[in-house]
Amino acid sequence: MHDARVAVRRLRSALRTFETALDPGWARNVRETLRGLSDELSEARDADVMVERMRAALADIDPADRPSAGEILALFEQRRREAYDRIAATRRSREYGEVMRALQGAAEPPVLAARAADRARTLIVPVLEDVYKRLRKRVRRCGPGPSDEALHAVRIAAKHLRYALEALAPIDMSPPRRVAKCVVRLQDVLGEEHDAAGAARRLREFSADPKHAFAAGAIAAVERRAVAKARSSWLAEWHGVERCIRRERRRAPASVS
Repeated sequence: MHDARVAVRRLRSALRTFETALDPGWARNVRETLRGLSDELSEARDADVMVERMRAALADIDPADRPSAGEILALFEQRRREAYDRIAATRRSREYGEVMRALQGAAEPPVLAARAADRARTLIVPVLEDVYKRLRKRVRRCGPGPSDEALHAVRIAAKHLRYALEALAPIDMSPPRRVAKCVVRLQDVLGEEHDAAGAARRLREFSADPKHAFAAGAIAAVERRAVAKARSSWLAEWHGVERCIRRERRRAPASVS
């Protein structure tokens, strides 16, 4: 499930990154075709994450609260099964077959723009400039006390940059891979913040449930500590990305700017 979700997101990201070498309307149409599948896979992934985090958090709460927490976990496990069932149903649907045929067609004769005739290296600098600037803009919008939504936007932009760098690695191997490693560290910290904050929010639905409220609050406190830890380190990881990019600029002035 995770691999399928990553594959869909990589493809949608690549279609956006390299839109200048593709017919823009065609690329946007393929991306939109994948949106529904991406959303369903993300729902299943979020359910997986919630179950995994709940299981890990059980070890950090008072043993007396674990039976109640176990009942909450069972509910989230049921939601995960339902998410997987929806994907299984989607795969059996006529619409899914149409999506797969559209992707096969997109892979075999992609609709290229005039710039696709240029040498690949001539496209690297403007492509990476656009993606990197988008990430930098998201970071600058965060301010001193960013919301979870603002940090999630930074995470999405970081993922976009990482995918672009990894796609370009075969053309100019070392610089994209070195920068991508720095971006992965930023992405991981922001991913932990996003998952922990999301888990804490989902546990709030038990706040009015006398039987489960205390255990849900105890687990939510574990998640809020994880949020605080990630928030204390994400900016340092961003500065690490900036330093890495500056090093690559000095090594090869034609790299990301």
